[in-house]
Amino acid sequence: MGSRQWKNASAAVLVLGLGLLTGCATLTQKLGLDEIERSAADSSIMDSDAMRALRSAAEGGSPLAQYNLGLAYAYGQGITRDAEKAARWYTKSAIQELPEAQYNLAMAYLSGEGVKRDDQAALSWLRSAADLGDTDAQFNIGLLYLSGEIVPKDAEEALSWFRFAADQGYAKAQANLGVAYARGRGVEKNPGVAIEWYTKAAEQGHAFAQYNLASNYEFGIGVEPDIQSAMGWYHKAANKGVPIAQYRLGLAYYSGDGVERDPVEAHKWLLLASDAGNMQAKSRLDEITGLLSDKQYSAARRAADSWNQRHFGKEDT
Repeated sequence: MGSRQWKNASAAVLVLGLGLLTGCATLTQKLGLDEIERSAADSSIMDSDAMRALRSAAEGGSPLAQYNLGLAYAYGQGITRDAEKAARWYTKSAIQELPEAQYNLAMAYLSGEGVKRDDQAALSWLRSAADLGDTDAQFNIGLLYLSGEIVPKDAEEALSWFRFAADQGYAKAQANLGVAYARGRGVEKNPGVAIEWYTKAAEQGHAFAQYNLASNYEFGIGVEPDIQSAMGWYHKAANKGVPIAQYRLGLAYYSGDGVERDPVEAHKWLLLASDAGNMQAKSRLDEITGLLSDKQYSAARRAADSWNQRHFGKEDT
């Protein structure tokens, strides 16, 4: 069983674009505790021989085996799901300084899953994992300082933790640093540096960094205006389901700004943005729907439904 075989991306945090540093979500929402991925094991079920071998190694004191056995209990992989036993095995591994186990144990203490909720124990294990270089832990400590929950609110301290993770290539931290420099939150405002961090995150596929980068290229904020680059990044963000990017792309196709004018393609993106709740797109649709023929409108709706089917496995009705 190789190192970090089940290590995936714990406590996935989805924060929106330019609202990244301002949100009013609770700590639990920010840390994504309703979807603690905890290195989610692969989709296969461990057979009995593999489980016996894993348990034997864990009981023999292997911190990695203890961690993976904790994951097996957390996800019911080859064994009955049991959050308390998961936390127990995480603890054994965490004491031996495996950062992944320390991080997952911290998340358990924050959520009260398998253990009694204990914010201070969670913070202690998060700090330990962060000091050992775990980027999830570093990023989430940054979120704690940003929100002022558990620790005193401190934007500068938050950014220092984001930077630790960002320097290791952690895309969410890079995106947050971009917003910080764009807005001057905890650091002197510098749109050019914001572009650098947005680019690092965007190139790793971070959807809202892609949108922010596209917007900066479109309006020349911190970079020379470049409508072609803007459209390229809008397409990437829009295809990841970012409604505001879909809206901007719809406007571009309607006006022919940076792309060839295409009313059907414009309407498709505006429909997708509107369906996702973007009120600007909904308002613009109300204005321009009457300008399309019935054939064009039907084509746009089919294209939007096809996009949803490809990306989400469903059709809008």
